[in-house]
Amino acid sequence: MKKIKKCYIILWLLLLLISLLTIVNIISNPSGNNKVCLFELSAQRLLITTVPLFAILLGTTMTIFAIYLPNKYMQIINFIQKISTPTANITGTICFWASIISTFMLLYYKYKIVPNLSYLEINFGGYFFQLNLYLERLFPLFVFLTTCMALWSFYVLFFLKISFYKKVNLFVGLGAGVFCIISTVIQWIVFIFELHVFEQVPGWYWPIITKPDFLRHSIYFVCFLLITYLILIIIRLFPKRTFLYITLIFFIFIGLQYLIGFMEGRGITSLADRYFLS
Repeated sequence: MKKIKKCYIILWLLLLLISLLTIVNIISNPSGNNKVCLFELSAQRLLITTVPLFAILLGTTMTIFAIYLPNKYMQIINFIQKISTPTANITGTICFWASIISTFMLLYYKYKIVPNLSYLEINFGGYFFQLNLYLERLFPLFVFLTTCMALWSFYVLFFLKISFYKKVNLFVGLGAGVFCIISTVIQWIVFIFELHVFEQVPGWYWPIITKPDFLRHSIYFVCFLLITYLILIIIRLFPKRTFLYITLIFFIFIGLQYLIGFMEGRGITSLADRYFLS
């Protein structure tokens, strides 16, 4: 029991250290004079610091409990294990892959993008400068969250003794899912900030078209998602009707293409460009 308690204390102290380093990193770059809200920090930076501050509060409380109230501490730990163990394999695997991918992205940003900002700003255009300001401000928080995900994977693997590799299909599938989600987020960032990333690919000629009526098109897209969800429910209710759900999936694909063409304002012409001129 003492050995387990020592390991837990080290884990909480490590969380405290990471949180303190994150806060130091955030406050070491004060905001501009016109944005100062408190302690030479803007409201945005103060909001960012609430995440590591909460971790400091949690780590300090659990460390005090472990040293001075061991019985109460073990009750809390047992409760945490009780609610986390059933899904620990999934959450641990997701955090494992997310921390690896995030670490690679953070290192790439720090050592490949930051040294070439002036060159990339010319090539990517759009709002790349504003995006970099956001990334620079959020970088310590991203490092903190990546480290927390790695710590949770470590906790599941070595404290709960749950292996990620027993179900290979689940392990690989969750990794592919995490990669797809992160890739989708990056693609939306490219669209939102109108970056000319895809234009750097040889032969790429599709421009990013800003929709004139964002609210109306968003409503159309949400309605399409609801219809798609309804079709998926029908497929779930009738799993043996193979021809039915193949047909429904076909109509989902066609409907999505026509919806995109409609939002572009070119209708069937938009589809013709995609399928016959690309």
